[in-house]
Amino acid sequence: MRIIKYALLACLLSASLASRGAPAPSTNTVTPTKPYKETFEGYKSETPLVGGTNGWYASHEDVVAQTKFVYSGDMAAKIPFDCSLSNRFENVVSNVWMTMWVRTMLYGYTNPPPPNTNAATFFYIDTNGHFVAKNGTSAGNWTTVTKTATDGEYRLENEQWSRLDMYQDYEAGTWKLFSDYVLISDELPFVNKGVTNFNGFDLYNGQATSFLDNVEVSYAIPADLVNNGVDWLPHLRATASVISNEVNEDYCANSQTVGVYRAGGYYGLVYDSYVSAGSEWMSINSTGGTSEGETNWISISYNTIYLSRGVHTGKVTLVGRMEGFGTNVFAVNSPTNIEVRMTIAHPLPSVAVDPTVLNATIQRGANAGDKTFQVWNGSGNYTLRYTIAREASNQWISIGAPSVGTITGSGETNRARIGFLTADLDYGTHTGRVIVSGTDLEYGDTVPERQVEVMITVLGQDPPATISASDGTYRDRVMVHWPNAGEEVYGYEVRRGTTPDPAVSQLQAIIGVTNYADMNTEAGQPYYYWVRSVNLYGYAGSYGPHDIGFRGIAAPATMTASDGTSTESVRVAWSPASSATDYLVYRNTIMDSNTAVLVTSVPATNCYDVPPQAGVLYYYWVKSKNAFSTSDFSVGDSGYVGLTPPGNVDASYRTYTNSIAVTWRAVSNSAVYEIWRNTSSNRGTAAKIGETGALMYDDSNCAAEVDYYYWIRARNDIAQSAFSDSAVGKRRAPGTPSAPGWVSASDGTFTNVVRVTWATAADAASYEVWRSLQNETGSAALLAGTEGLLYDDASVTGGVTYFYWVKGINPNGASAFSPCDSGYGAIAGSSNADLSITNLVFLPAACAPEGNPGRVSFRLKNAGPAAMSGGNRRVTVEFFCTTNSALDKPLHVWLGNLVAEPVLAPGESEAMVLSDSDLAALRMPSAAGTYNVFARVHHSYPSELADPVLGNNTVRRIAPVKVKAAGGVPYRQVNDYNGDKISDLAVYNEAAGSWFILDMNSGKVVTWDTRWGGAGFATVFGDYDNDGRADMAVYGADTGRWFILSSAGPVIAWDLEWGGAGMLAVPGDFDGDGRSDMAVYNEASGNWSIQTVQGRIIVALANWGGPGMSPVPGDFLGDGAASIAIYSQAGYWFIREAQKGASVLAWQKSWGRYNMVPVSGDFDGDGIADMAVYDTTTGFWYIRALSGTLLLWAHSWGGADFTPVSGDFDGDGVSDIAVYHEATGTWYAWSLDGRILAWGTNWGGLGYAPVR
Repeated sequence: MRIIKYALLACLLSASLASRGAPAPSTNTVTPTKPYKETFEGYKSETPLVGGTNGWYASHEDVVAQTKFVYSGDMAAKIPFDCSLSNRFENVVSNVWMTMWVRTMLYGYTNPPPPNTNAATFFYIDTNGHFVAKNGTSAGNWTTVTKTATDGEYRLENEQWSRLDMYQDYEAGTWKLFSDYVLISDELPFVNKGVTNFNGFDLYNGQATSFLDNVEVSYAIPADLVNNGVDWLPHLRATASVISNEVNEDYCANSQTVGVYRAGGYYGLVYDSYVSAGSEWMSINSTGGTSEGETNWISISYNTIYLSRGVHTGKVTLVGRMEGFGTNVFAVNSPTNIEVRMTIAHPLPSVAVDPTVLNATIQRGANAGDKTFQVWNGSGNYTLRYTIAREASNQWISIGAPSVGTITGSGETNRARIGFLTADLDYGTHTGRVIVSGTDLEYGDTVPERQVEVMITVLGQDPPATISASDGTYRDRVMVHWPNAGEEVYGYEVRRGTTPDPAVSQLQAIIGVTNYADMNTEAGQPYYYWVRSVNLYGYAGSYGPHDIGFRGIAAPATMTASDGTSTESVRVAWSPASSATDYLVYRNTIMDSNTAVLVTSVPATNCYDVPPQAGVLYYYWVKSKNAFSTSDFSVGDSGYVGLTPPGNVDASYRTYTNSIAVTWRAVSNSAVYEIWRNTSSNRGTAAKIGETGALMYDDSNCAAEVDYYYWIRARNDIAQSAFSDSAVGKRRAPGTPSAPGWVSASDGTFTNVVRVTWATAADAASYEVWRSLQNETGSAALLAGTEGLLYDDASVTGGVTYFYWVKGINPNGASAFSPCDSGYGAIAGSSNADLSITNLVFLPAACAPEGNPGRVSFRLKNAGPAAMSGGNRRVTVEFFCTTNSALDKPLHVWLGNLVAEPVLAPGESEAMVLSDSDLAALRMPSAAGTYNVFARVHHSYPSELADPVLGNNTVRRIAPVKVKAAGGVPYRQVNDYNGDKISDLAVYNEAAGSWFILDMNSGKVVTWDTRWGGAGFATVFGDYDNDGRADMAVYGADTGRWFILSSAGPVIAWDLEWGGAGMLAVPGDFDGDGRSDMAVYNEASGNWSIQTVQGRIIVALANWGGPGMSPVPGDFLGDGAASIAIYSQAGYWFIREAQKGASVLAWQKSWGRYNMVPVSGDFDGDGIADMAVYDTTTGFWYIRALSGTLLLWAHSWGGADFTPVSGDFDGDGVSDIAVYHEATGTWYAWSLDGRILAWGTNWGGLGYAPVR
C-alpha cells in the first residue's frame, strides 16, 4: 500500500514505516466516510489512539486524546517524543485534499531524517521554520522552500498552531503545499512517482511533544482555503459587462466582440463560454479557452432579421476555473455574465423647418407684418404628421391656417404663416417661439419637435443726447434745455424726480419744443430732470442722461443790525428764506458788499458779531444758503457796538474846599464825556453840567457840605454809552477838617497793643480814633481822641484783628471817616510756635471789580517749638492787595480774612484750600488795575501761642492779578464734571461711545457708562455752557460734526458741523467768556478755525502751525482766554493770542525734543499755562514757565506704556502731573510739591482712553 508519510520533528515529517516504534501495516483498515473529518471531540480525555480507532494507529499508548493543548473545541491528539500516529484508507483512487492543524517543534538536527522512498510525499520543517521536502527517491534530493509560490517570505513559528493543506495529484505525480492559507510550493514531485492512489498518512514526532487537531480528507478543495486564497486563485475578467447594438427592422445587426482574460492570481485561468437559453438570435465562435493574463476575444454574431420592433436581451456566460485543479476549483468572479441588448428600431420621420429664426423691427405701437417658414420631413422616412402652435405665453403671435398637415417622403414641402399683435409691446426685444411637433403616421410615435424663434424688436425714439438744467440761475424757475433728437420725433416728455432713479420720476409736460420752464419748484431744492422722445404713436422712448437743477435760493427779505444796544456785540437779525439751511453774514466798514468779509455762518436767523472796535459803524449783509445754492446779498444795514459806560467813577468827598473832583476810566473810541449831576441818587432827574475830552472834571459850581451824585456818559459821532455807576462827592466847607490819610495799624509788632498812625489832616485841630471787629463803619465805636498822629490801643486781645478809622476834628465839626486799616497785637504767650505761610495760589488771574476769587490755597507750617492743638490751633489769615511790590501800609487794600484751626505738630505743614463760603468773603478792589496779592497769618484768640518770628508770616502770589473793568474770567478746572473744582478721572470707550467718570477725591462715581459718541468720535473736554462743570463733547474726525451733552443733562449741541477730515478738534475757551469753543486745527495746512457753540466766529482762518506740529491750547496770557499754541516735533513752542491784536507770546521757544509730547497745564498756580513735556520713552517730565522759571526737571513719573494727563487732582488750583496705563486701567498722580495723590487707582482698561 502507498501512503503519505509524515513525521513531527519540530513540525511535520514524513517517515518510513520502519521508523522507531512505528506500527506494522494493519489489516484492520477502514474506509472513512468521505469527506473524512476528525476533531477528536468524541473521545474521553487520555484515550489512546490505537487499534484502528476511527482509522488511527498509534505506535504507543502515550499517543492519546487530551485537553491541555487544542486548536479548537476541547480535545486534540498528543504525539510524544519518538512516537507516531497513522491513519489508513481504502479504495481512494482520486486526487485528494488533506487538511490538519499541528502544533510543532522545529527540527533541531543537522542531517535530514531518513526518508520513506515508498511514500508519495515526505517533508519536515527545519530549525529556520522552512519546509524541506524530499524530491524523488534518489539520495540527497531535498528541496528547501524559503519563499512562497507568490514570492513572499514564509517561516513557521516554533510551538505555534499552524494549518497545513496538501493536494495530491496522482495523475501528474505532483503535490501542492499550503500553510495557513498561503501557497508554499506548487508542483512538487512525488517521492515515488509510482504511487497511484491515496492509502493514508503517518506522522512521526522526533523532538519534544507535538499536537494534532481537526484533520480532514476530501476530494474538493476546502471552501475556506478558496475564500482565503485570493492571492493564488485566478480572477476571471471580461472587457464588457453589457454590449448594446441597434439595427433597423428587417436588417441583420453586425457582429461584436468581447474579451476574456485573467486579471490576477497565481494559477492560470481555464474558462468555458456559452450563450444562455432563449438567446437563439445570437451565437459565439468560442466555447472556452485559457489565459495567463492575455485577452482572448469572443466574436458574437446576430440573426435579427425576424426580430420584432423593440429591445431584446440575451446573455453570454463565462465560467472560470483554476488550471490544474480539476473542475471544482472556480476562479474569482466565476461565473461572469455579459448582457447583450439588441434594439430593433423603426426609422421615424423627422420635422425640419427653415428658417429657424424670424426677425422684425417696429416702432412702438405698430403691428409687424406676417412671416412664413417651410416645413418638411427631414429624414424622408415614412409619413410625418405635424402640428404648428405658439407658446402659451406668446399672446402676440398668431398661427395662420393650416396649422396641421402631413408630409410623405423627403420631396414634399409645406409653407406655414404666422401673424403678429405687437401694438401693445413695450420697448425692447421680445422673444417668442413657434413649436412644430410631429408624429409617425404609421405607429403614432412622437418625433422630436422643432422650434422657430421669433424676435420682435420694438424701437423707441432715441432720447436727446444731452440735457441741462439751470443751477440756481433763476429765482422763480428751473430752465431745462436739450437738443433736437431727430426727424422722426413728434414731441418730448419732460420728467422730474428728487432721486437719480427715473422709475420714480413724475411727468411734468409733453411738448413739441426743446426747452421747458419748470415753475413749480421749491427754492434750493435739487431736482433730477429727464427728457424722452415721443413717436408717431404717442409712445415715449428710453431715458437719456439726467441733469440736476434747482431754483436759486432767495436772500432774506429783511435784515437789521443793532445800533449800540450792546456793549459787546452787534445783533444781526434777518427774516427766514425758504429752503435755507444756513446763513452767511458779511461785514464791512464801508457801504460796499463786494468787499465785505464773511464773519460767520449760522443756521439760525440771528447772530451776535463782535467787531474789532466799539462805537464804530459797520455795515452788514446776509446770504441764504443750502447744500445746492447760495443767494445774492440781502439788503444791508448798519450797526455798531455801544460804548461801554465809563468805569471807576470817583468823586472827591470833603477833600477840597473849592470844588468836587470827578474822575473816571477811559472808554475806547469815546470822543467826549458828559458829566451829569443830582443831589439825590435819582438819575432820571439828573442834569448835564458839562462835557470834556479829559478823564476828570472839576465841579466848582456846587454848594459846600452837600452830597452830590455824579454820572458819566461816553459819546462819539456814532454812539453814546449808557450812564456809568454813580459816585458821591462833597465839597468841604472852608474851615472844616478833612479826613486824615495814610492810616496804618500795627500787625503783631507789639504785645497786646495795636499802634495806629495817620497823616495830618487839613484844618484838623485834633483826631478821633474809631475801632470795630468788622470792616464797616456802621459798627465802629469811638476809641479815643488825641491831638497827635499816633495812638496805642492797649485794650486789644492779642491775636485778634481790629479795624481802625480816624476822623479830623476842629471847632467847626468832624471830617468823614478816613480809609480803614486792620491790625492786631501779638499774644503774650508763654510758649512759642513759629508760623509761616507759603505757596499762595489766588485764581483766576483776572477778576472783576469787587469780584470774588475762584480758588485760593496756601500752605501753613508750624516751625515750633510748641504744638498747635486744642485752643492753641486757631489762626487768622488776612488777604491784601496793593499796586506795590511789597505789603506797604497804608496803600494796601484789605480783601478779607479766614479763621482756621489746623492741628500742627512742630515741623508739620498743611495745604489749605478755601471753601466756597470762604471765597465769598474775599472781595477784590473796585478800581481796575494790576495788583499784587498777599496773605498774612498770625495766631488768633483764644490761642495763647506767641509767634517769635514775624518775617515769614506773609506770602505774595507768584504773579500779579488783574482787576478788569470789563469783568473777570470764571475759574474752571480741567475735567471737573461735578463742579467741586477738582479734576475727575474720566475715560472714554470709542467703540461703544461710553463715558466713565470717577470723583477721585471722594471715590464716588460721577457717571457710569453714559453713551455719548461712538466709533470715529473723539472726546473734546470743556465747559460749553459756563455752569462750572465740564461737559461730555465728541467730535467726528471724518465728518466734522460736534455733539455736546451738558453735565446738567440738556443737549448743548447736536450735529453741529465745524471741521472735517484732516482737522483735529482742540479744546479751549478762546474768547474768555467762560464757555469752551469749537476749535479745529488742520495740521497739513497749519490753519485754525474757531467759533462759539452759538455760531459766532472767533477765528475764521488763522495760520499757525503745519506738518509735524501739535496743538497745545492754554491760557498763556492769564486773561482767561486760551491762546493758539503749537509744539513741533523738534521741541519748539510757538504761541500767540487767538483774538485782539494776535500778539506773539512765544516764537520758536525751545523746550522739549523728539520722543516728547506736550502737556497743557498751570503748574505753578499763577493762572498762566506753562510749557510741559513728557518723554514717552523714559517717563520723565520737564516743566518751565513761559517767563523762564524752571518748575520741574527730569522727574520720573510714568513710562513707555503710559499716557500723560494733567489736572488739579487735589483742588489747590495748581496742575498736577498724572499718567494712565491703559493695559491695566490704572492711574498715578503727583503734585509738584512732592505729594502722591493717586497710586494704582483703577479706573479704565483696554479700549478705554483718558479724556484729556
